[in-house]
This record gives sequence, C-alpha cells and structure tokens, in this order.
Amino acid sequence: MNRSIQLENCYEDQEHTYWNGVIFAFLSSAAHAADDFWEHTRLGYTIYFSGGYATTPFNPPSSVPRRDAEITDVSWDWNTIPNGHTSEEVELCYRKQYSSSDFLCIDISAAQNDNSDAFDGFNARGTFHLRFTLVGGAYSTIRTADTVRVDYSY
Repeated sequence: MNRSIQLENCYEDQEHTYWNGVIFAFLSSAAHAADDFWEHTRLGYTIYFSGGYATTPFNPPSSVPRRDAEITDVSWDWNTIPNGHTSEEVELCYRKQYSSSDFLCIDISAAQNDNSDAFDGFNARGTFHLRFTLVGGAYSTIRTADTVRVDYSY
C-alpha cells in the first residue's frame, strides 16, 4: 500500500504543533503479483528413420493457477542425438491450453541451453513440445533427457 500525505503550513511552539491548511492523504493499493515456475525433465521419444521426427510434451502441473498466469520466460536444455546425423532441427513449440495444434514454434537448433521471451504473456497453462527432426545417421535413435522450464507470474 502506498501512502502520500501533503502537509501545508505546519509550525510549532514549545508546547504545541499547529496545522494551518489541509492534510491530503491518498491511499492506493497496488496489485500483488507472485512469481513461480514449473520445470520438467523428460526422456525423448525414439526417431526411427532419416527425415523422421519425435515430439516430447512438457505439460504444466495442476498447481499453475487457472486464471491470470502469464509466462515471463521459457528456458530449455536439450541434448543432441548421437546417431551420426547430418542435420538436426530442434523446435520448441507452444500449444494453448486444450489445443492439439501448435500455436507458436521457434527454432532452437543453434542453442542447446538457452531461454527466450517469445512466449511472454502467453497463458502458463499451455503445453510446450520439443520437436527433433533428423536427417542422416543410424536408426533407431537413443535419446537422453531434455528439460523445459517455464517462469510465470500471476
């Protein structure tokens, strides 16, 4: 709570304090925002052939508030697939809550461990998916665990 008081013409003698004028008080209540995050580490799915892809979902926990929870940052840590591929494309995709379609995907192939503000303001109850597409190399692939972290405020 912020308080602002304006005093005019205040003077004192040895025994009293005198106020000539008006005291203005303005009280305002600021919205109290809280910050939180969710993070999951998941083993990715197998890719079976060159040109194939696998998508790993990262779902928010039920503890994320249903209303007014907005993403403030998304970070990730993914591991390259050691199959001798000639090309590896990695995308991080966001799906709105209750949707089965990607709403926004960003290419994160060049950044194995990084963060992005591209999803800022989106509902924190949406899901994220890491999609790996490989060309070349040996199949089927052996995957390691990848991590997605979503910071949000509400």
